[in-house]
Amino acid sequence: MNSFLKTLPSVSDTPEAGLPNTRDLPFPAARGLIGVLTDPALKSSFPGRSLRVFSDLRGGLYLGFFIDEALGAVTGAPEQAEPDSFFFLESPFACPPVITRHVPDVLLEFPETPEDGTSTSAAASAGYRSAKLHFRPGLPRDFAGRILTAIDSFPQDIPAVLPRESALSSEALHLFPDYQGFRDTVLRAQESMRQGIFHKVVLSRRAEIILRTAPRPADLLRDLIFRRLAPEPCGAYFYARLAGPEDALFVSFSPETLLQSRGREFRTEALAGSCPPGQGSFLLRDAKNIQENSIVAEEIKERLAELALSLRTGPLTLKPLDYIEHLKTPISGLLKEGVSPLEVSRRLHPTPAVLGFPREPALGFLRDEGLLPESLYAGLGGFIRTGASGDEDRLTLAVLLRAARVHSRSVTLYGGAGILPASRPESEWRETGSKMKAASEALGLPRDLISIIAALPAGTESGQLQTN
Repeated sequence: MNSFLKTLPSVSDTPEAGLPNTRDLPFPAARGLIGVLTDPALKSSFPGRSLRVFSDLRGGLYLGFFIDEALGAVTGAPEQAEPDSFFFLESPFACPPVITRHVPDVLLEFPETPEDGTSTSAAASAGYRSAKLHFRPGLPRDFAGRILTAIDSFPQDIPAVLPRESALSSEALHLFPDYQGFRDTVLRAQESMRQGIFHKVVLSRRAEIILRTAPRPADLLRDLIFRRLAPEPCGAYFYARLAGPEDALFVSFSPETLLQSRGREFRTEALAGSCPPGQGSFLLRDAKNIQENSIVAEEIKERLAELALSLRTGPLTLKPLDYIEHLKTPISGLLKEGVSPLEVSRRLHPTPAVLGFPREPALGFLRDEGLLPESLYAGLGGFIRTGASGDEDRLTLAVLLRAARVHSRSVTLYGGAGILPASRPESEWRETGSKMKAASEALGLPRDLISIIAALPAGTESGQLQTN
């Protein structure tokens, strides 16, 4: 019996008996539990199961296992929720979004770096040393007992399931739309802008890769979780959902915060305008990208004006990632008394960074073109944790960008770009392709795939590509 099981009382045969709701878990045992929760054997016992994972920018990671999900649209913290209750939040792309609350039956929690940053270097060098295991109050003890028994028999030194490079072999590639279709849509959008119908619209495209053999999505998810737990800096959120009879896997590696709040204090950001790595200094002077960021920032501030007592706007700065650099305007403040952060989230999303401006005509254009985001792409994912009072509630919601969906033998990658009157179709095509790199590399797709997806067709005039 491993050290964790020794700390728990045995499962009693009496119906009234239960298990402790929360226990500390040594890191090796926590790795073993990840293996348990993603093992196909557990699915055979609970075919209706689903998994959700959320990891924030400070390194905290939350893995939830669900037997019979409790779903419902929410605009505030649930009434009668006990202090320190945890709920996953999720919404597909919609305007306004319908945010649903998901109550995990089992929650595995890895600690985040404290906000004061005092232990950042220690965490980075030593990695995670412990985790917390939470059982939902009232969970059938036979289920909890099976989980604990499985930990005892599951290896704790599970290696990464797949190598980083070329783990998935591709057989065919399909682009939706193709370059000509994408170019024509950009030109139609710009004609609408000249007519004053809207000022900006975000166009997305997808690349569907047909694989030679079907991967096991649960193995992919386990591998992604293990990599996320590595003591390496990360500039993106990680959100994943594994659900459905065929275990369809959705993953997002998004750099964009929709909202973070602690009590009434909140922060958000305008993340819009981008360029290839190494061109950030040029980006800070580029009129087209500065205008794109300004549209997003001004719309966010206008939507927050009646909800916040104070608003602070930080300077325009860069958010560099390995594959792209973005313009970022941080926005923070204090919500009015009684204003729910979830209602703020519904008011903000979708921002002009993922839809366009104004909302309704941009939405109508995407609907007419058949280009509304699908699956959870450009939706929301995160969590809310209740405190002893409403002033201690914490919420984090990320916009689910840089995403992929794995289903059967196909992997679908998603990428979008903001279209303005000064946009060039060939530049936006390359940008949408480059934004698929984060998910492609994380899933182990061939390295040359993104260059193929982002490439212009032969004979296309590319011009001087500097910014996107």
